[in-house]
Amino acid sequence: MPRCSSTLAIAVLFALGHTIAPAQTRAPTARPSAAGSVPPLTVAVLKRDLARLRRLLDIGEDPNERDGQGFAPWMWAINFEENRALKLLLEKVSAIPPTDESGRRTLALTASLNNVLAGRQLLDKGVPVDSPAIDGASPLLVAAASGYTGLMKMLLDVGADPNCQDESGDTPLMAAVRVGSLDAANLLLHAHADPSRTDRRGRTALHWAARSGRVDMARLLTEAGATVDVPDDTGKTAMADARERGYVAVAEFLRNKGARGTGTVTVRSTLTPREAIERSLPLLVRGWQTWSERQSCGACHHRLMIARVAALARQRGFTAATVLANDQAQFFTRSALRSEPQLRKQLATEEGVVVSALGIHGDGSSGDALNLNAMLELGVPNSPSIEARALLLARKQLEDGSWRNGLPRVPILSSDFTTTAVAARTVAVFGGPADGSEIRLRVERARQWLIEHHPLTTDDKASRLLGLRWTHASESAIRSAADLLKREQHVDGGWSQLTGINSDAYATGMVLIALHWGIGLPASDSIYKRGVEYLLRTQETDGSWFVHKRAAASNPYFESGFPHGKFQFISYAGSCWATMALMYAVAPQDAADH
Repeated sequence: MPRCSSTLAIAVLFALGHTIAPAQTRAPTARPSAAGSVPPLTVAVLKRDLARLRRLLDIGEDPNERDGQGFAPWMWAINFEENRALKLLLEKVSAIPPTDESGRRTLALTASLNNVLAGRQLLDKGVPVDSPAIDGASPLLVAAASGYTGLMKMLLDVGADPNCQDESGDTPLMAAVRVGSLDAANLLLHAHADPSRTDRRGRTALHWAARSGRVDMARLLTEAGATVDVPDDTGKTAMADARERGYVAVAEFLRNKGARGTGTVTVRSTLTPREAIERSLPLLVRGWQTWSERQSCGACHHRLMIARVAALARQRGFTAATVLANDQAQFFTRSALRSEPQLRKQLATEEGVVVSALGIHGDGSSGDALNLNAMLELGVPNSPSIEARALLLARKQLEDGSWRNGLPRVPILSSDFTTTAVAARTVAVFGGPADGSEIRLRVERARQWLIEHHPLTTDDKASRLLGLRWTHASESAIRSAADLLKREQHVDGGWSQLTGINSDAYATGMVLIALHWGIGLPASDSIYKRGVEYLLRTQETDGSWFVHKRAAASNPYFESGFPHGKFQFISYAGSCWATMALMYAVAPQDAADH
């Protein structure tokens, strides 16, 4: 099975105290900074100070100087989507050499961010167009996974391979079909993508069209010559997939195209919200247990999601997660106490704040905000150590009033709206009395940023709604943000992560929670009921929800025990959001009785 070239792995350990693993890359071509220090150019990028950046470059500062994480200043500019800074830095870089594997992997990262300008600059510096992410996914595959046709066209125009496969055998065409972008699929087929290529599990693009119920996508593929009766490794054809999921129109279309098979379309029994939660919640708890047994990092898609699920489950009377909620509250309490000396040390100097802001590939602000948010929802009491973390987070705020997201892990860690909303919420709650004036000013600046900036993704829009509520914006601004989300509900009752792609449980659960928390939308409202119906209809029989992967991998893949293979980590997060949304469709007494 042909694939793109593989790369070495970078292991990044996520932990509350921002511990990181050494970068496992080949030796950089430029000198690394002293341990614990940050190159001056990186500080200028972090602070969005272009004048300072120009001065430093003019006096000969090295844009390739690596910090303790193995990152050069221009890599931080890519992470932070600071294109003007990136242009200035790369003007001083003659080329990105073949030995710089971590540098070349940034092309896939730009694809996940739909950053065409950054992608062009990397290509101009000699990065091969098919330079893969850590799991072998080419930039074209990563772009196709979000339906980013403009970026895809740029990559194809300079020779990207439309049939390049990642470690699991996934192709750009499979990704485009799976996410539901007809334009992206058309673009790839015109570039001679093979519609019958199989992945390691024997699935074709047509399998993914059938699994999502898309007759239009199935028609596009068959007209391009896709073989209709390819069995996957379980023996299922695309028509069998459609029948199993109750997609009558797709099954009938494939039968008319010559697909063989007997039997009738499966009519899935409709569960109640409580029954659906009784399937999903134990699976999520076990998923966290197996993850924590196999990994030392809590992870944004596991601990920071299951802690919120457990907190809400305890509040709503679902006793299956009570022990987990209590355990997580104790974990955060102990972790906060252990980290206090380090936090105080970082607070003491400007350099300390900068180092903290670059904690995990730039994940300082979002990591702190989401950890504090988990503590808040779990009911962890405030303490001097938590106040120190809140103050440190407050001082990472940018001049414009926002808190910037760090290492982009689309969609979980990809939105400055999310980081800003959650940071403002948590510093307001956990900030110490002595810092009250500073905290209030920072929350006001965050509110103004949220009011003035336009959201693009569903994460942006949901987080903006919550941020406006948490920062006490006007009711008219809050209602306007909620109305935008209401209008974007699809005919199937769900929401999608981006405009023009398939609905999924991640976006749908998140929006329902945002509407409930943001404007008090009750589960009896027709919009909420349609969202619940979508979630009940799309839940897998094992209790999970499948969510398509859009992120460029930054860690080596491993099997955690949750369903869905390479899609398991985003599916875990999506299943968490879906379960939380369903909890409001069950009366608390009803939940407690069961």
